[in-house]
Amino acid sequence: MYCLKDSDLARVILMMGALLLAFVLHAKPSVAESTPLALDSSPAESTTDPTPKSTSSQLPASNSSRSPFSFAKLYQPISIAKRSYGSFSIGYSQNYLHTPRIALRAPDSSASPAPSPAASQSTLDSSFSRVARGVFFGLERGLHWAGSGEMASSNAFMLGGYVNGVAAQDYSLNFGLRASYLIARYVIPSIGISYNLQHITFPNDPNQYNIHGANFNAGLFVNLMRGFGIKAEASYAYPLVVLRGVNARAYGEPKFFGFSFVVSVCYYDFSI
Repeated sequence: MYCLKDSDLARVILMMGALLLAFVLHAKPSVAESTPLALDSSPAESTTDPTPKSTSSQLPASNSSRSPFSFAKLYQPISIAKRSYGSFSIGYSQNYLHTPRIALRAPDSSASPAPSPAASQSTLDSSFSRVARGVFFGLERGLHWAGSGEMASSNAFMLGGYVNGVAAQDYSLNFGLRASYLIARYVIPSIGISYNLQHITFPNDPNQYNIHGANFNAGLFVNLMRGFGIKAEASYAYPLVVLRGVNARAYGEPKFFGFSFVVSVCYYDFSI
């Protein structure tokens, strides 16, 4: 059996010590290198942690700043994108029609007793009035002189054609021309003239007739939010006569005048 000498044992111990020292020296840098990684990872974790805290702390501020912004975005003046415009309105109409003299038919004596001797005649010279209520609708299309886009002016002259009508107790249609003026993109006063065609019935007569004539119109639109608003209109019609001559002569060729008042929800669009 081979026996180690003292010199050989010393060499082995020295070699083992050198290996152990080398291992220790090699292990220290790895620990040193792992330490910065841990330091680097800890800031990454620290940066991720404040993120939810910062966002959560900013949420109330963003909500508080968003509410007035959304309201301001909703309540805006009329925007002008093109040099033409259109409008649509729907609402309530009340019309008053009157003539001071008309030859109305007397009641049928066979159907009911005559209330007076004059009622037994074939016609009665009398005045005639009627109040009619109904649903109003209107359309308008025209041009304006405000420019377009970012260079558009806040005040402008507008000119367009319109058609409107009423349907309910009486029926009527108007075809006309309207001049308007845009003020600060919030208010639009207007005046117009049109041809009026109106359906009407008379007492003690089952037939239906049409009267026609000139109609003069004035209105005011107030913008509430981004082109939507309230419009009030008043019109005066004179003279209105029975459309067919034979029917007009049968009633003594009466001449009517009328007043009407309209309140409607209206929308103006300057991007069409």
